[in-house]
Formats: sequence, structure tokens, C-alpha cells
Amino acid sequence: MIRLLVALGLLLPALTGADAWAQDGETVDTVRYSYEKWSRGGQAQYVLEPMPISIKKGGLKDRANALFRVLSAAKSGSYGKAALAFRDDVDQTGIIWVHLDPEKARYNPIVMAETTYTFTENGATRVIFPKVFERGWTRDDVPFAAYTLTVPLWQTLPPAGIGGALARLPDGSYLGSDDAIARLQKGDAALIEAAWSYTKSGPPAAAVAVIQAVPALKLKDGQERLIEALKSSDAAIRGAALDGLDGQDAKAVNEALRAVMDKDAEESLRDKASVLLSKSKDPTFSTAAQYHALRSKDAKVVAAAATALGDSPLPEAGQQLIATLGHPEAEVRTAVVASLLKRKDLPALVAALKNQELALAARIEAARALASGDDKASAHPALVFLTTNANGADSAGAAAKLATFDKPESYEALGKAVKHAEAETRLAAAGALGRLAKPTGLALLAAADVADAESGDAMLTAIRAIYGAQSLDFVMKATKESNKTLQREAVATLGRLVEGKAGAASRKTIAKALEPLGASSDPLIRAAAARSYENMPGDDVKPELLKLAKDSAVEVKRAAARSLRAFPGADTVSLLLGYIGEADAELLANAIESLGVLQEKEALDRIVNHKDHKEVRVRRAVTAALVGIGGALDQPKRAPLLSFFSEKLFDKDAVVRRAAVEGLRLVKDPRTVTALAALLKDPDKEVRQATLNAMASTGDASAVETIATGLEDDDADVRRTAILALGELKQKAAAKVLLDYAKTEKDAALADQARQVAGGLK
Repeated sequence: MIRLLVALGLLLPALTGADAWAQDGETVDTVRYSYEKWSRGGQAQYVLEPMPISIKKGGLKDRANALFRVLSAAKSGSYGKAALAFRDDVDQTGIIWVHLDPEKARYNPIVMAETTYTFTENGATRVIFPKVFERGWTRDDVPFAAYTLTVPLWQTLPPAGIGGALARLPDGSYLGSDDAIARLQKGDAALIEAAWSYTKSGPPAAAVAVIQAVPALKLKDGQERLIEALKSSDAAIRGAALDGLDGQDAKAVNEALRAVMDKDAEESLRDKASVLLSKSKDPTFSTAAQYHALRSKDAKVVAAAATALGDSPLPEAGQQLIATLGHPEAEVRTAVVASLLKRKDLPALVAALKNQELALAARIEAARALASGDDKASAHPALVFLTTNANGADSAGAAAKLATFDKPESYEALGKAVKHAEAETRLAAAGALGRLAKPTGLALLAAADVADAESGDAMLTAIRAIYGAQSLDFVMKATKESNKTLQREAVATLGRLVEGKAGAASRKTIAKALEPLGASSDPLIRAAAARSYENMPGDDVKPELLKLAKDSAVEVKRAAARSLRAFPGADTVSLLLGYIGEADAELLANAIESLGVLQEKEALDRIVNHKDHKEVRVRRAVTAALVGIGGALDQPKRAPLLSFFSEKLFDKDAVVRRAAVEGLRLVKDPRTVTALAALLKDPDKEVRQATLNAMASTGDASAVETIATGLEDDDADVRRTAILALGELKQKAAAKVLLDYAKTEKDAALADQARQVAGGLK
């Protein structure tokens, strides 16, 4: 059957005979045919295409006239004075006459083909062309070449070839394109040679198309032909041949690829050959290819080679990787570091950290990888490097981890870190020195800025932690230190040494030592003595603390306000309530906190008066104190606190918000679910977790849906908290929520936990 090329999306269902006109409405949708230029590459061809059209309903004569007007108007230069003629029995015979314009004879094939296909599509049985073709034409009479796409053989070749066309072979003969492909795939030698001739004498596009078709055609000698094509003078042909040889790990192929990698004039082709060679199981070829690829200008090529060298057993592979560690592209550096770790070339990677010629970014990436590994020998120098050379989470995280390495290098690094430009790192370094708890850290901490608003308290806390781990004799000597910071923190630590059986025997010694220190001329020493009493509550030292609580120096009163929480009694409460009237923010905060610890109900109203204090430390103290006092109240008396804690949920400080959430847990009012809902989007992770726990404590069914939003949190810890909160809520409706969530959770451990909790609710 003759094939007609149909334009995509244009061909409507055929409407022929009377059925075409049985539709409702004043017009009918049909098609007309028109010769149009059409090409998928190369020379354009004229193809008869169907075009959609709507015409007025009517008999065959009326329809033909309407269609002819459109056809002739579209190509007036071809139709000229052509005209239609009909007999009275046209509706029965379906025959239409078309009188062609003699002056347009050269265009007769176009007019005859278009009118024959258009009229027969719309109900005609035959079209007669008087004086030209008296017998008349049907579609079978339209010449084959007039409407079949004819293209060169190379344009029909896979993978992008044209099907359903007439393929013109290099010798000028024709063959159906589908038949040609089938014969090529069956190994038709003559046709294969005909196609291959394009690589020698055809246009460049034809030669490339033939090379690209080799894998799809699965020629028996395809490998040999592609290897031969690698010698072509045309770079495009050589590139196509390389693509065709991808994955063919044979000696002959590898030798040919090696020649391209070493000698080809095109750098891109040399790189492509090296990538193919790097996949070979023969290390002779693969390693050479990877070394070459490391020098490529293409970052992806270099990264692929670096990854492959991770499996190389050759020692020099490590040297090549180290030499590439300074590559400007991050993806390459990541691949290099991963391969060095895989090869266990850790000493070389550690040595690279000291290479000043390497960019800092590269060394930080290497240190980061080493620090997260299991090898402590290499992790330690990496942590030291990050602590002193990095910023943000890198330096802070490394400083914190140094707490497990009691080595001189750790102390040197932490000594620098306590002076780091970022508070996060300073805090981490102070914490690490406190956990190491060795006297070596004392001087390092004392040299830091202990007056710094962000990290000063952390330095002092760490100093006290170190003193607390020493013997009484050591700390007693330190109370006479020349360094004032170390001296006063030693005094402040004396009370901690009373804790435990060993210290209990020294209580009198410590109490006796504190008395003169509490009378020192230095207010900071007196404050340290007052601070020390917090850790050794008892009637034997309370008079000394009460005396210090009435000191004129604000530093002493601050310390006393904190320590008094360990000495309950009317006199203590009286002093603390007196401090609430003081202007000093730190003194006020300490006093309020102590009243909260003592759960002093009578102080509630006076504490609430400071709920909007401009100093965040005071607002923190107020909120925490009201949580403490609220815990001592009977449930009905906690109700008034609902308003306060609800208001504090919107404080700009995260610590205040967290405390407010804890306060709402005390109230146990279903309305807290609504009040807390907004905090599930809080930027502070701990606030979101505290909120979920608070909702769970209500036990209210309305909390199920709200807590469930926590299952969508980006942070895995928050999602885990939401799972446990739904379990604590003990509402059966939460079981389905958890099971549905488990189906989509990518973290297998969380999904399992959700299913377990759901099982407990059923």
C-alpha cells in the first residue's frame, strides 16, 4: 500500500461519503492536502501533507467548490485558471472534473495530486482531468515519487534515522528505509559497504551518521570499522567512533584508544579516550588513562579519574591524587579526598594539611574528611587544623571534639580557639578545656577575654570545671594566684570540693579558708567566696553568706543572689525580694532565678512585673522562675499563668520561648494546643521539640493533627520528637497518621520507630 507522510497532530479521522456529512451544525471539520517543504536534515523534500479545515455543510458539489477555492487560493501560481465541472449525477457517481490551465502545465502534477487526494478524502470516487488524463485519477494513480519522502540512505540510519521513507543509495538506486535497516542488521554485505562508503566520500554529516549507527546495527565487524575510523582526518568522525567504542574492553580497542589519548590533535578527544580507557579492567590501560585524565581541563573528567584511582593498587596513584588536591573545582577535590581515604593514604593527606602552597579551602576539605573518619591518628591533626584555620561549624565542631584528645597539640589549638573571632568556636573551645580538666588549660582560659558578653562566662565556667577536678591543696594554692582571674575562680570553686565523701572531710578546712576571703579588700574575691557557698549549703556557713549578701559592692551581691537559692528561709527570701528592686540587670536576674528555684509563691507578682524587661537575661530569669513557681502551685491556681506564657511564646529570644513552652505544659489546658501551633515553624530546633512535647502533655485529641505537622520537619530529630509525642498523646487516631508517615519517610530508623509507636496505640 502506498504510504503518505502525515504531519504530527494534523490528521483528523477520515470523513468520507455520506458519513462525513451526518454531523450536526452548519460546518464540518475535514482536511485538504497540500504540497509542503519537509525535512529532518539535509535537502528539503516536497511532501503531500493533510491540513485541517472547516467548510460549510452541503452536497459533494458544494463541498468540492469550497475546498477548491481554498486550494487554488493557497497556490494561485500553480492553479492559474483551473476550474471545476460536474454532471447532474455527481452525488451518485462521485466523479469531479478539473479543467487544468494549459499555461500552467508544468504544475499539473501538483494540482492533480492535491485535488485527487482532497476530493477523494471528502467523498469523491474519481477526478477526471480533460485533455490531460481522460480516464481520471484515484489515489492509486498519484505518482509514488510525488508524495513519498525520499532521503539519502544515511539519513535513515539509527539511532536518529527517518522511518517510512524511500532511501536513496549511493549508487542512485532506491530502497524502502525500513527494509534497508532490516537488511543492514542481517549483515547484507553489499548494503553495508554502500553505507560505509559515506565515511570515505560522503559529506561529513553522512560519515558521522554511519559511525553512530554501527552499535545500533550490531555489525559483526563493527569494532574493526570503528577502530579504523579513529584514523580519520575529521574530528567529528573520530569522536563518533570513540562513542561507539565505549564499553568495549578489548586489547585492540584499548590500544587504539591509547593512541588517541597520546597523539590525537584534539584535546577533547584525548580526554574522551582517557575516560573510556579508565573503565578498562586492565590496569596497564586504566591507570595510564586516569593519570592523563587528572590533567584535563574538564573538571568532570578529572573527578571521574580521581574516583577511579581510589581502586588502584599502585603506590604512585596516591602521589598523583595528592598532586591534584589543589584543583580549583570542589567536585574534583571531593573525589580526590574520597579516593585517598579509600586507599588509606592518610599520612599523605595529613601531610598535605601543612602544605602552604595548597589553597586553604582544599586543606579544610581534606581536614574535614579526616576528622570524620575512624582513624584517630589522622583525625587528631585534622581537628587541630580545623580548630585553628576554619570557621563556623568546622572550627566549633573540631574544637569540641578535641576534648577527647589530651595532647599538647590539642591545648595549643584550643588556646588559639578561645580567642577565635567567632563566639561559637570560643564557646566550644572553653567547653573542651573544661572537659579535659587539666591544669594546662587554666592559663589558656585566663588569657581569653573573660569579660566578653558572649563567651566570657563560658571561660570562667571552664576554669571552675578544671579546678573542680583538682585536689584541695592545688585549689588552695590557686587562691593565692597572681593572675586575678584564676585566683577568684579558685575561690569560687572551693565550695565544690565539699561534694562527695572525700570532700566532706575537708568542709571545715574549706569553710575556714573562705571566711578571710569573704573579707578581702577585693570585691571580686569577696564575690567569688559568695559564689563558692552555693555548693556547700548548711547552717555553718549561712551567716557568712548573709553577711556577703548585704555587701555594698554589686559584684558581691550578684554572686550572693545566685548562692542564696541553696539556703531556703525567710531571711533568704527577704534579701532576694530586696534585690528585685535593684537596677543592675545581672543582680535582678540572679535574684529572680533563685526565687524560682525556691518556688517562692509570694514573689510571683513582683517577678511578673519584669516580664518585658529590656535585658534578655532578666526575661529569661522571669520565665524560668515562673515555671519553677508554677510547678509548686495547685492545678487550678496555674490557670492565670496561661496568659503570661502564651505572650512569651513570641519573645524574640529562643531561650525565653523554650521556657514559655515548658510553662504551658504546667497549665494543661486544651487551649495551649492552639497557642503553641505557631511555634512548630520556629527557627530554633529546640523550641520546636519543646512545643511538640508540650502538646503531647495535654492528652487532647485536637493535638493529633497539629503534632503531625512535625513529621514534615526538615530536621530528623524534630521528626523523631513528633513520633514520640504522638505516642505520648495516647490517641488512637494518631496510629494511622504514623503509619502513613512511615510509608514516605526515607530514614529507615524513623520509619520503623513510627510503626512501633503506632502499634502501641492500636
